Amino acid sequence: KSGALLIQSFGEEEHIDIVFTRVAPQLNLSEGHRTQKWCKQGNTEYILTATTSGSRNADSDSIWANVEIRGKKGSTHTGILHSSSDNFRKGAVETFTFKGMKDVSTIECIVVKARGSDGWLFSSIVVRKNEEDTRDRTFYNDRRMWSKLGYPDVEICL
Repeated sequence: KSGALLIQSFGEEEHIDIVFTRVAPQLNLSEGHRTQKWCKQGNTEYILTATTSGSRNADSDSIWANVEIRGKKGSTHTGILHSSSDNFRKGAVETFTFKGMKDVSTIECIVVKARGSDGWLFSSIVVRKNEEDTRDRTFYNDRRMWSKLGYPDVEICL
């Protein structure tokens, strides 16, 4: 599938064609560069299953969250957690798959980063490396930390 990205700069619209793939973007528009580079981080697939808390106001309409996965061999960053127009409803369990990611070896921590205008309270995020891996790593938000722009990133380690 292909699509287009519309970027507004200095009051003028610039149209840049891109190809949607499951790899991490690196966008460079500084110093007059008008390029979009898509980089594959590795060959690992991460499957994240997020459970939104059932608490009042825990759901979100505009969270734009991503997850940094940290392990014994470094870290890798997912794209935005998004699978439908109705993500992060109260009590919902949602699965997000990210392919072409760096292998961090044994998963030790996650860091949830929010960029949207709303807050999100999740109760847990399960991370699985590759579909055939049976060693789920479950990160419980026991301290009930909100993921919200302007708040500290939510870091949970096992």
